[in-house]
Amino acid sequence: MGKRILTAIFALPALLFAVIAGGEWGTALVVAFASLVGVYEFVQLSKDSNTRLELIFAPLWGALVAASFLLSSEAAPLAACAAGGAFFLVARASVAGLGQNTLQSSFRVFAGWLYVPLSLGFAVTVRGYGWEPVIFLLAIVMVSDSAAYFTGITLGRHRLAPSISPKKSIEGSVGGFVGAVAAGYFLPEILKLPHGPLASMGIAALINVAAQVGDLGESALKRGAGIKDSGTIFPGHGGMLDRVDSFIPTFPIYAFILTLIGAKP
Repeated sequence: MGKRILTAIFALPALLFAVIAGGEWGTALVVAFASLVGVYEFVQLSKDSNTRLELIFAPLWGALVAASFLLSSEAAPLAACAAGGAFFLVARASVAGLGQNTLQSSFRVFAGWLYVPLSLGFAVTVRGYGWEPVIFLLAIVMVSDSAAYFTGITLGRHRLAPSISPKKSIEGSVGGFVGAVAAGYFLPEILKLPHGPLASMGIAALINVAAQVGDLGESALKRGAGIKDSGTIFPGHGGMLDRVDSFIPTFPIYAFILTLIGAKP
């Protein structure tokens, strides 16, 4: 517990400073670092991903994909993925020859870019609408996580997805949902958001469902790989993927919502 608290004390203020004071560039730096570590953890989930090309090139190019959201939230990241995928396939085939391992390696690398930087990079897009929407999303996820935890340990009786995450309960899931919606109602009064309380409640509900799916999805990856944590970069908290799993589906969804409602950057 001590390591968890100490990590949060240092990590959270640094994150908030980068997002609020650093603007889109600071946010891009954060997601580029998260992508660098996250893609490395992702490719390591597979036991045959021990090639130097995969373990070095994939994370570095993943950071570039995330940073490219500064140029465009659509064309630049997709172009970076396409170019990187073609380059990696040719390089991998040149080194190891054509075969099933080369195809699997290429698919794994491309999946890592899709899963991490192409998702987290939308945090830069959201930051383009101001720092308040980013804080709104972070707050919704953190409040719902806390509500789910305390509801789960006090009322949890029925398992939500025992084959994926045995400790999660339906009661905790509902508690997290209620906490997210409640936070969605109050936060517009605190933050300058482009959507009012009622709309924020609906957005918070959608964010909560997506965050829970993201959490379960990352748990499925780890269980399939036979590991408990994706890494050890955060003492007491596990790896990068363990920390960003809820944000992988939520940032793209929220960016799309802000586009739909016509929020002005």
